[in-house]
Amino acid sequence: LKLTQERIKEVIALHEDWLNDETGGVRANLSGANLSGADLSGADLRRANLRGVWLEGIKGDGKYIKSLQIEKYPISYTTSMLQIGCKNHLISEWVEFDDKKISQMDSGALEWWKKWKNTIMQTIERDPCEPTKV
Repeated sequence: LKLTQERIKEVIALHEDWLNDETGGVRANLSGANLSGADLSGADLRRANLRGVWLEGIKGDGKYIKSLQIEKYPISYTTSMLQIGCKNHLISEWVEFDDKKISQMDSGALEWWKKWKNTIMQTIERDPCEPTKV
């Protein structure tokens, strides 16, 4: 589900109203949404449903969603999810993937992963996202 920036702003505004117990506020449910290229700067996504969001190209808020680019892959993560390129899995799954699984993801992925896995995991550990309390 691809949302326009205008619709994303509406969802965020209603969510912020919900967080503030204002009439008409609605908890954000972005579950499964394609937020590629979305600008979430300044968005308060506490307690929003972000399960399974498409994170590629997101300019995160630096609090609940963080992103970086390492060589050819854009990387985005939350407290539990890590997306590298177009592959989105639990962080714990990424840690456990074997060489065969990684090599099936993309040409050159295994070499890239061996080079950058520790850096990515250390980045997530040193600069974790805040939980959304879903």
